[in-house]
Amino acid sequence: MTKIEKFTHDGREFEIRAAALDQKIEAQSFYKGKRIATYTVTYETASDMQHHGWGNAVDQLIAYAKADIEHYQLPRLKAALEAVQP
Repeated sequence: MTKIEKFTHDGREFEIRAAALDQKIEAQSFYKGKRIATYTVTYETASDMQHHGWGNAVDQLIAYAKADIEHYQLPRLKAALEAVQP
């Protein structure tokens, strides 16, 4: 399972890729092809989230990644934006 979501923030296009791996679910955020953050959750935690009504883990990881970008919470984000001027 792979999910890719693109979105624009402050005139810049970002991409978030989420995938189910052997031991975990992982989402990575990218700007101009450069990875700026990785988010992971175990299958056990994903199952607990679903069971308790907290939503789908993939969707939650994507939401966290988007929020971090929108609120400039990532140390690598500033460096990525400076390295690749729009």
